[in-house]
Amino acid sequence: KSTFSSLGITELQLAFNTITTIPKDISLLQDLKILALNNNRITSVPEELGELTALTALFLETNNLTSIPKNIGKLGSIKILNLSKNQIEQIPNTVGNLILLITLNLEDNRLLFLPDSIGELINLTTFDLSGNQLSTLPDSMISMQSLRTLDLSQNNFTTLPDSLASLTKLSNLDISSNNLHSFPDWLENLVGVPNLIVSKNYRTEIENTTKTSYTSLNPDVPESLIAENPHKQDTTPSNDNSSPFLEDLITILQQEKIKNVIRLPPEKIPTRYSSLLRLRLRQETNKIDSEIK
Repeated sequence: KSTFSSLGITELQLAFNTITTIPKDISLLQDLKILALNNNRITSVPEELGELTALTALFLETNNLTSIPKNIGKLGSIKILNLSKNQIEQIPNTVGNLILLITLNLEDNRLLFLPDSIGELINLTTFDLSGNQLSTLPDSMISMQSLRTLDLSQNNFTTLPDSLASLTKLSNLDISSNNLHSFPDWLENLVGVPNLIVSKNYRTEIENTTKTSYTSLNPDVPESLIAENPHKQDTTPSNDNSSPFLEDLITILQQEKIKNVIRLPPEKIPTRYSSLLRLRLRQETNKIDSEIK
């Protein structure tokens, strides 16, 4: 053991093998800073992994993990943690101790909820929660003021929590492929978000719409909006009122009589969209096109 621990290994790359078990003796590698065990067949993580207090990056994606030990909260130096593409159903509360985390990837797991302690990750800038079974987020996320990229796509959200409205540094927000029937008012105010993706949701206030995505650019670059409305076989109209956004959108199209790409001076755009300079509609078999033919 003394020989093993005195090797002074700082990086261990064991990805893309057929490893099924992480030995408990891994804790002897006290100088280890980077550990890559991704793309193996690992089914569990030993508590001893938490003894690697010098670790700054841990890659465990694409394995067969169903849980994470509480001792992971002892990895006080870690900045990058990738647990994506496993079958993890729950994240321990101790994850909130990882206050130096910058990137946390939990994509493609089986998470139904997040612990309240997640809000303690105040230095987190990139958070990937796509491909889970989430329908809500803890209110504590309002404290994650460093967050710049948040991926909530492919979950079960029907509404978005208001706490997201306070994440003022967000530059990338993906809420596509959920079950959103409407978007909160504060979503229109996220003008500082260069990439806002809301595609593949079901919005009752938009008839015959199966995919919509918006992308806006920073103030020093012309802002844009991209709305995609692929043809939908089921064209049963909705009885809900159209959103103000869509009403304004159709008005602009009717006035300009252009179906594909339009460039508008600010005075022709409703005040609430005064920075919109370009609009492009892909596909012509949708309600908006029918309004301007």
